[in-house]
Amino acid sequence: WASSHDPIFFIDDIEVRQGINSSRDYGMSDIHVFPNPTSTHLSVNDLPTTNFKAQIFDSFGRLVKASFHESEIDVSQLPAATYWIRIEDLKSNKVWEEKFVKI
Repeated sequence: WASSHDPIFFIDDIEVRQGINSSRDYGMSDIHVFPNPTSTHLSVNDLPTTNFKAQIFDSFGRLVKASFHESEIDVSQLPAATYWIRIEDLKSNKVWEEKFVKI
């Protein structure tokens, strides 16, 4: 219930992540992403599969870049900021996430 004088806010499509300095591992703990911070590219090492998707999200949770089967990801066009990279094994659906800094 709200009167005509009460502000009403509707918020949709919000994703709440863990703390900004954390990573999440859902079965792919041996993955390494470097360098961090970076200015040009991210290298992804020790993937358990070659059938994977990499997605990069900004601090608002918006997808800003996606790639498939690439172990080196060009981030040179992204503005300087903090981002999340999400790696998903397309066969097992296991996921690994970590923040990185683009300088």
